[in-house]
Amino acid sequence: MNTFNKNMLFTTLALAITMLLIPSSQQANDTKLVKVVIKNDIPGQTINTHCYSDEHDEFGVHTLSHGANFTFEFETIIPPVTKYYCELITSHGSGNYEVFSRVLEAYECNAYCLWSVLAGGPCLQTIDKGVDCKSWGING
Repeated sequence: MNTFNKNMLFTTLALAITMLLIPSSQQANDTKLVKVVIKNDIPGQTINTHCYSDEHDEFGVHTLSHGANFTFEFETIIPPVTKYYCELITSHGSGNYEVFSRVLEAYECNAYCLWSVLAGGPCLQTIDKGVDCKSWGING
């Protein structure tokens, strides 16, 4: 067997062993449904929201009255690679915020990300920290 064939055989075996060792929950063909909710919790105010992904998913512009919410769902691979953002505009301030990403999925909100928009800024209801609030104009 020549050197090229030996290297090819070794590479193929190494790849096969690696695939067997990776848990199925981490293989790219596993997916899960994720829900992101943007809720207006500013009394007596309307807010505008525009949500989209870094892969050109577009959810449009929505005007939310107090207590109303905008919800979008998507299927993502595990672990997720696509990031989702929402531009939030209120009379108290505005900003563009990362509302779902691999980090948020793993440590903050898993498959249900509830964002409450308050006068001081948007707040994420987290799995373990309770509430994680951002200031207006701070991209996060």
